Amino acid sequence: DAMPFRSRGSYSNTYTIPYYTIVSYLPSSGMMWLARILGFSFSHTVIMGRLGYLLCYVLVVYFAIKQLKYGKLFLSSLCLLPTILFMAGDYSYDPFCIAFILLGRCIWMGVYQRPESKMTAVKTTVTLLALTMGILPKTVYFPLVLFVLFLPGNRFESKAAAKRYRIAVS
Repeated sequence: DAMPFRSRGSYSNTYTIPYYTIVSYLPSSGMMWLARILGFSFSHTVIMGRLGYLLCYVLVVYFAIKQLKYGKLFLSSLCLLPTILFMAGDYSYDPFCIAFILLGRCIWMGVYQRPESKMTAVKTTVTLLALTMGILPKTVYFPLVLFVLFLPGNRFESKAAAKRYRIAVS
């Protein structure tokens, strides 16, 4: 037992956590850093870390709901379910994933709901960035990105814009 773990013949490598999963911990670590700078106690620092996740969830969901033309009340009640709110105020990355995937989906749905609205380059960039942020911590959500391919051609400024959009999504 005095030998290091790797020398005993085990091939288990515990250092294989992908670096991109760290993105989900940024809200809590930012608030914990702020609490430490301000000289808070350990328990208050932990509470600030939990508040970081909760604030991130609330802000991202707020901007997601703001994108919709209708269905805002349904989405608001869905996002206020006690389990999701409890997880958003705890050290769990699932609400982070839910919020950013929801933001990407709502930007896409907002363009789909408004016939006069077009999918611009800015909306495309924000949609894909939000979806990327949502699937980075848990890459099993990758198939949820495929829905953005099904936007009708008349929702773009031109056919070239539609082609660029589909290439960017791919």
